[in-house]
Amino acid sequence: MTYHALQGSARALESGSTVLGKANPRRVVHVTVQIKSSNDPLGAHFSAFANQLVDSPLSKRQPLTREAFAQAYGATPADIQKAGKFARQFGVRVAKDFVGDRLGANPLGKKTVELVGTVGAFSKAFGVQLVRVRDANGRVYRAQLGSIQIPDGYQDLIENVFGLDTRPQAQPRFKMFPRQK
Repeated sequence: MTYHALQGSARALESGSTVLGKANPRRVVHVTVQIKSSNDPLGAHFSAFANQLVDSPLSKRQPLTREAFAQAYGATPADIQKAGKFARQFGVRVAKDFVGDRLGANPLGKKTVELVGTVGAFSKAFGVQLVRVRDANGRVYRAQLGSIQIPDGYQDLIENVFGLDTRPQAQPRFKMFPRQK
C-alpha cells in the first residue's frame, strides 16, 4: 500500500525528552479525523464566505441556516461512507455521536469523524510509529515519530488527524498571588 505524508503533520520531540519505548499496541484510543468536504475540497468557497462575512457590515449579512451550511461546506454522505470504509479497512470503528444524536444535530454539517481503535491499528492506518516519551518536566505522553501518512485513495478525504500524539499542547500563563489580609 502506498502512503502520502500529511502536510504539516511532522512533529519533533522537545529537547530533553526521552523515548521510553513503543506505545502499548493494545491500548484503545480515540482519534479525530477531520475530513475534506467533497463539495469544497480546497476550502476556497468557505474562505470566500468567511471573508465576505468579515468585510460586510452586520446589517448587510445574510444569515445561513445550519442545513444550508451543511449542504455547502459539510461532509457529504459519500464522505461519511468513505471514512467508515477507511476505518473498517484498518480494524478501527467510527464512534457513535451520542450528543449529536440527542440534540438532533445534522451529522453532515460536521467535518470530523471520531474513530476508536487500538494504538497498533492506528499505527498501521496512518503509517506512523507511536512511542511513549518522558519530557524534561517528567510528564509521560504518547508521541508520533515522523509525519502522519495517509493511505493511497484517502488523501482526498483526510484533511487532518488529532489524538495520535498526546503531548501537552498549552501551558497556563496566569500567576497565583498570595491572598492579601
